Amino acid sequence: MAKTRSAFAATLVLLAILLVSGLSILTPAEVQGSTIFIYSDPRPGSYSGGEAALTEDFNQADEQIPSEWLPLDCVQNSGDIDTISALDTAYGDSDLAGLPHFMCVGNHEAEAAGVMSDIRAKFSIYPDWNLTAGPAGTSETTYSYDAGDIHVVVINEYWDGTDNDAYFWYSSGDGGYIPDPLFEWIKDDLRSSTSPYKIIVGHEPAYPVGRHVGDSLDADETNRDKFFNLLRTERVIAYFTSHTHVYDLAEHDGVFQVNTGVCGAHVDTDPDPGWDNFATLGYAHCDDDNGFQIRIVREDPSLGWDSSVETTVTRSDMETQILVNTADGAGTVCRYFVDYTANVEPNPDWAAYGPWWEDAFDDVGAGWNDGELGVGYDSTNPDLWGWINQEIDPDPSSDGDEQVYGVFLRIPFTVYDRNVYPYMKLGVDYDDALTIWLNGTEIYNSSTSPTISSTDYWDKAATGGHEANGDEDLNPQFDIIDVSDYIGSLNEGGNLLVIGNWNRDSDSSDLVAGVKLYLTNVVDLIPVGAVWRYSDTGTDLGTGWKELSYDDSGWSSGSAELGYGDGDEETVVEYGADPDNKYSCYYFRHSFDISSASDYDSLMLRIVRDDGAIVYLNGVEVFRTNMSSGEITYNTWASSDVVGANESTWYKTEADISNLVDGTNIIAVEVHQSRGDSSDVSFDFQLTAVAETPSITHTLTLPSSATVPQGSLLGPFYASATNNTSSSYSFYVCPYIETPDGNWILMFTNLVTLEAGETSWANNGNAVYIWVPYFAQTGTTYHCVNIYDTSYNLIDQDCFSFEVTAASSSVQSSENDQRLKMLLNTPDSKVHEKDGWKMIIVPEKRANKR
Repeated sequence: MAKTRSAFAATLVLLAILLVSGLSILTPAEVQGSTIFIYSDPRPGSYSGGEAALTEDFNQADEQIPSEWLPLDCVQNSGDIDTISALDTAYGDSDLAGLPHFMCVGNHEAEAAGVMSDIRAKFSIYPDWNLTAGPAGTSETTYSYDAGDIHVVVINEYWDGTDNDAYFWYSSGDGGYIPDPLFEWIKDDLRSSTSPYKIIVGHEPAYPVGRHVGDSLDADETNRDKFFNLLRTERVIAYFTSHTHVYDLAEHDGVFQVNTGVCGAHVDTDPDPGWDNFATLGYAHCDDDNGFQIRIVREDPSLGWDSSVETTVTRSDMETQILVNTADGAGTVCRYFVDYTANVEPNPDWAAYGPWWEDAFDDVGAGWNDGELGVGYDSTNPDLWGWINQEIDPDPSSDGDEQVYGVFLRIPFTVYDRNVYPYMKLGVDYDDALTIWLNGTEIYNSSTSPTISSTDYWDKAATGGHEANGDEDLNPQFDIIDVSDYIGSLNEGGNLLVIGNWNRDSDSSDLVAGVKLYLTNVVDLIPVGAVWRYSDTGTDLGTGWKELSYDDSGWSSGSAELGYGDGDEETVVEYGADPDNKYSCYYFRHSFDISSASDYDSLMLRIVRDDGAIVYLNGVEVFRTNMSSGEITYNTWASSDVVGANESTWYKTEADISNLVDGTNIIAVEVHQSRGDSSDVSFDFQLTAVAETPSITHTLTLPSSATVPQGSLLGPFYASATNNTSSSYSFYVCPYIETPDGNWILMFTNLVTLEAGETSWANNGNAVYIWVPYFAQTGTTYHCVNIYDTSYNLIDQDCFSFEVTAASSSVQSSENDQRLKMLLNTPDSKVHEKDGWKMIIVPEKRANKR
């Protein structure tokens, strides 16, 4: 299928006649469809037959995707591509030859001066698709570009941060690294992009699987976490990476990490059983109907490409959508105003603007400043706060006293796929008081917040003190509050979060607010740090203790982490009278209630255990870690002694959800020591569930094929829908016809609102008809029904054909027909309106009949 961007933008077909006078509908934003092919670790010059093997895999790039994704726009690698000459030969011999081919530096390139020179030389021949060079010192190996509506940022993780873009950090065993100048360049580049979809390409994974664990970006976890916080805050959809030679696609708190494994000769000459023995091809694609999609295709190790394995995910498949975030160096952009005492400046007159927490307030006219969360100060230890990204002056009059009552903040943000997520969570960390509004509705008020009104909000102070959990840390330590009751206040698209942050006293030495607002379909059934019943008596309880019916009312209780010996326990357990012969086993139980097990799609458990543990859900074993196989008794020792970082490592697995029941459930855990003289024992646990994805389902009932004269009604057809989301849902139903020459389409467009839980809607007596104008061409025509959301994203479609015949003598051209014909002949803008009739012109892809 040929695709020409300029032709697509210009190709508009006729649309819609709205018979409801005064209804205002915005035309859809035109999303420029594009497809990027992404591959990893080919190294054709390092293996016998490498060039031919890579060409063979390149030739599959067009074959392994839907035809509507073609043609490919460009090819992007993610490093370890040496040598360039061999790569160029393989590429030139392939079906991809002639497409733009973008390079990414891997560790094998960073240690080879000649290959680095070849990569730098490629920059000058990249197409100017908003091509932006990286910071000085890595301007030809770090860069960004736009492939249609996908903004791609390619980073060199081996730059030293000054002038050497081949500084091989990995050779010291420390893995890749994001130096501060690179971090700041990425942030500025992402914020300057207006593309709806953003991805990052870099060689080393942040969360490696299989190989290179501990010597990838995770070698410095603080640096890694800061980098991924930036990706979350700036709404990057995916980080494409390689390095491990192992395929992996996983979400990390609102960002996909996509490791595209290997291709080319690596597949056949694999000397390491830890490598994939199949080639993997990756794609980033966007189009007008489905938004952004990631597609991964892997050849079958024995059957090759004839039996490939495919995985496709979209942005709406993410379990979490970060909306607003405060993090070290990567907070959400905002506007702010400091409420100083009268000694500094008098309160401004905002009477004309209204309350500052309402949407209509004009923060530009009111003179607010640009900033980045968190906004605040610590006059005692200012250098110790990583997450005060916008430091304010607490004493602008320089009289030696802090003079800040509070800070007002307004944070615009965008929501995608709102109806996919049943839960909304708010994380807060603050000093001293916090009140938060979402689109004008108050969703959080701390116990120390002052009382304010639309005429009384100046010079307020917190009613008490509150220390931030992350006091002087790199990142906030959020308290998480469920604010799902306010999810109906969210808009699909633009939104506004407003924050009031107040001091206890105007001369307080510190003030800051950290906020994380996010949508999720994950619910904590048992949170980290929960209160557990436990038995630490050294008594063998047999097997009945793990059953749902067991009575644990006589057990002790305490908050996790439970244990002894490390000094970080919330609850200390006993180990007996003999320190050289401590108890071998501890029992823990925690019950939780759910209304309906069918509300959840999957369960994930995480556990900290020192030394070994077995987990039961309603009496059924669901996880065993560091314990031998077979029967386990009270006196069974753990398989090995746990030391060092493993003592605080979270081990996780997906649990069988079929063991979940309606009503009360019980998690029971037995933790075993590795020996009697062990110095410590530790236990903490988390159980999360992924909620069943809410949906809108539609049923279209069309009439059978028919013959319809010009100037008459066609129909009726019927449509119904079921809303399984937690909020009301509005959409348009658009029946239309297209003439045989494809020149125009006419629609009756009706706005329908379906409340949560509703299963039908009525329109024109639960039936819809379509008017075939007098001037319609005769012949076979398509009658289609499109259903769009209120942003005009296509949700559902069905079509059938019918015959239009000449009008009978009793049918005459109407005045309205003539008006429509006049409008149809003047498609120079997207909306035409005359005498209550409205026609909207939309892109051709909106009217795809098949």
